[in-house]
Amino acid sequence: MNQNKPLLEPPPSAFSAHKPLKASPLSRFFFLRSVFGILLAILLVVGGLLGYSSMIKESNPDIEVAIASITTAWSGADPETIEQQITNEIEKQVKSVEGLKSLDSASFSGFSLINAEFRTDVDVGQSIQKLRDAVAKAEPNLPRDAEPPAVQQISVSDAPILTLALFGDLDPVVLSQSAKILQDRLEKVAGVTEVNLSGARDEVIQIQLDPTQLAALEISPATVANRIRSANKDAPLNC
Repeated sequence: MNQNKPLLEPPPSAFSAHKPLKASPLSRFFFLRSVFGILLAILLVVGGLLGYSSMIKESNPDIEVAIASITTAWSGADPETIEQQITNEIEKQVKSVEGLKSLDSASFSGFSLINAEFRTDVDVGQSIQKLRDAVAKAEPNLPRDAEPPAVQQISVSDAPILTLALFGDLDPVVLSQSAKILQDRLEKVAGVTEVNLSGARDEVIQIQLDPTQLAALEISPATVANRIRSANKDAPLNC
């Protein structure tokens, strides 16, 4: 005897129709105008490649920064004297420059070094010019034997690209002469802006005077010194 079994009916939610998703106006525009979309994509790719190929690319670009160094040389002066008579005098004038961010200084044997950094919101050219004017005001207060201060703007391209060191079991004078010859040759290479030489020793001749002989000849030490200076000058030859 067959018995009718009730059939399992799915819930009414299973037959409910899903609402269609509405596309955005932009998607509908490119879908209906596919040729225009393809042309626009090609145009963007080609424009990007042309822009990349024409872009100037440098591994070490010259970045203009408002940083400058002030160097003053005074041969034979000790660091304490350099600081009191040169570094402090220049700093007094430079500190009043408008837009100055920081000021660092160092005094060494024979020269003074001052680094001035300005804020990023100031004009680089005007800031360097104001710094030069301040240094010029300090020059009358510097010692007469000192060289005039040199103001130089620091640039990224000024970093040395090659450093050479000479050494060996030779007399220091011979090494210094070889270094000067090498410096002259490197300065003649095309594209070289500057070649700096450090550590070279200058030849110095010491002359000792005999007081007895000076008195006998009735010659003063100043007269001997003047004669040596006049004889140690380069003069053109008469043709």
